[in-house]
Amino acid sequence: MGKQHAPGFLKLVQDARTRIKELTVDDVKAKLDRGEKLVLIDVREESEYAKDHIPGALSLGKGIIERDIEARVPDKDAAIVLYCGGGFRSALAADNVQKMGYANVRSMDRGHRGWREKGYPLTTEQRPSGPAMRIAFLLGAAVAAAGLLSSAPLTRAQEKKSELPKIEPKVGVEAEEKKGGDALFNGKDLEGWEGLTQYWSWKDGALVGYTPTDPGHNTFLCSKKTYKDFELRFKIRLKDGVGNSGVQIRSKIADPKKFTVAGPQCDIGQQYWGSLYGENFGGMMKAAPEDLVKKVVKPSDFNDYHIKVVGKHVTIKINGETMVDGDFEKMPDEGIIAWQLHAGFKSMEVTFKDIEFKDLSKK
Repeated sequence: MGKQHAPGFLKLVQDARTRIKELTVDDVKAKLDRGEKLVLIDVREESEYAKDHIPGALSLGKGIIERDIEARVPDKDAAIVLYCGGGFRSALAADNVQKMGYANVRSMDRGHRGWREKGYPLTTEQRPSGPAMRIAFLLGAAVAAAGLLSSAPLTRAQEKKSELPKIEPKVGVEAEEKKGGDALFNGKDLEGWEGLTQYWSWKDGALVGYTPTDPGHNTFLCSKKTYKDFELRFKIRLKDGVGNSGVQIRSKIADPKKFTVAGPQCDIGQQYWGSLYGENFGGMMKAAPEDLVKKVVKPSDFNDYHIKVVGKHVTIKINGETMVDGDFEKMPDEGIIAWQLHAGFKSMEVTFKDIEFKDLSKK
């Protein structure tokens, strides 16, 4: 379990995350395996770096990096990835480095801890200091297996070619307008939504909910608008198959301090995938067939999820298979949409991406 951080610190991190871009541990490993050239910087304390670190990483701790990065990495177009213990300090450092004019900075979410949990290579070998720290970071599959690194100084022309591709969010106002849909998110941040913001973020065109520890109660990211008839499609993954989530439809906030919610929920997790459940609303409304759940759902991977609500009729599909399709007399006429993080797990992470929304109430 990761370190429990103070609320004030988490608020700073969440604010920084609205301005930066992040990569997952797997994203960074894949880039290195493909031979993409990255300047990888460890922003932990020197003592943490000395215990072990990702092969080829520079050591520029938070606070030090702002002072020294212009001397160590003078090219402000270089492709830079920062990491720390769990992705918090690196987010703050990335925000500051961007303010200094660096155009291609990313923070690695879950950091050194996530890298170690994946079993990816670590080393205690120290890198030399000086201008030669502008590295070409090449980690092929065979090299990775041996825990080694190929590196060489880059020329200015080579560094220009090493820029990370600009990541454009897939979902936002422009994207949805092109599809003939209506945007639920603006493609940049969580404007228009409310919840316990330490648990929610918008990353690379996806909504991510993450609880580092059990919050002690179910909590939701809630729309500030209410909706009647609509169609909602997205891809959803429970990281490593751990946790439980869901999407509230035509619901209401029950406790504005904890952001608990009451109303119908399109369920996600365990045998409940695709069920219609009444969250603080009377319990199960219609359970999805368990044999169909086992057949259709990919527990640890992304699943296509489709919700359609018209009048009292609700349809829920997963990976093209109908899980629920019927009329529900107690269905409210209007309410919020909300995304769930469920209590009862030491830690969980849920990602919703490729979100497409169509307001069917519009004339």
